[in-house]
Amino acid sequence: GRVGEAVGSLPEFPISRLKEDQCELAFLLLCFISHAYLHGTEPYLTTLPSVLAKPLVSVGARLGRPPVLSHASLILYNWQRIKKDGPLTVENLRPIYSFTGTADEGWFYHLTTGIEAIGGGIIHEVGMLLRAAKENQEELVVECLTTVAQRIPLLTAEIHRMESGCDPHLFYHEIRPFLDSFVDLTYEGIPDRPVRSYAGGSAAQSSLIQAIEAGLGIPHEEGRSAAFLREMRKYMPPAHRSFLGSLGRLSPSLLEMCQSRPQLEKLRKECAAHLMAFRNSHLQLVSTFILAHMEKKGPGHTGTGGTDPIPFLKQLRNDNGVFSRN
Repeated sequence: GRVGEAVGSLPEFPISRLKEDQCELAFLLLCFISHAYLHGTEPYLTTLPSVLAKPLVSVGARLGRPPVLSHASLILYNWQRIKKDGPLTVENLRPIYSFTGTADEGWFYHLTTGIEAIGGGIIHEVGMLLRAAKENQEELVVECLTTVAQRIPLLTAEIHRMESGCDPHLFYHEIRPFLDSFVDLTYEGIPDRPVRSYAGGSAAQSSLIQAIEAGLGIPHEEGRSAAFLREMRKYMPPAHRSFLGSLGRLSPSLLEMCQSRPQLEKLRKECAAHLMAFRNSHLQLVSTFILAHMEKKGPGHTGTGGTDPIPFLKQLRNDNGVFSRN
């Protein structure tokens, strides 16, 4: 209940002095203060003061991302190692900023960061896979597909650890409200489109699973789910959006090779089956952490992305399932 008073006494944020390598941390800080200010009371406030709105919009524009706390800031840029030479695992990470200061909040962020770290190795394999397919190196394609199929279950194993360090009830009632969307929010002092709406932080804003699916050429049924995935790309760093587009342009070489060689197509479908298992685990996680605690619907009572997540997640899971069985 004291954030409003603190925001009222803030000086002008010195955005003109920010160097490029300082922008992510500045944006993270501005997002956390803004979400705490707006979502720290009930009902939510609907106007962001210019002392926050102007620098938030400005730094977001420099980074090519909307002025809201999204997955990139919350997960990819909000960590530091406890042991500086230690691994990127949940046990060796702590948040730069948090809303509640609880171990549960840190665990929720950093288990996801750890999943992204594991996924980085998979993305590397996908890149090698597509280059090998383009150069018609069948043995390397088999090796890469096999490695991808072996590593995707590591992501699923990590997601199963979430409840061991983050209490679902505490998450829903104490942490989740701060991560909520901005709906018809007035950005005070912004002459261009001062009233805006943005989705809150959501795993759909991660480029990880989208990149694996794009590289493997796994389609999503056109409709609400595919459209929502495209919309969520707007919240990714521009380099991630560009990379996803590149993967989509390279995947036809892999599709052509796999469709003419049953062994390769079988491996590709095995990868899709593992992705379905991952999405199914995420669906169960959402049920445990959100649906089980929803007593009301409307603002503040949806998924962190501002939507009813279940139909969307079921469709994504089913797309992988249909592909793996055909």
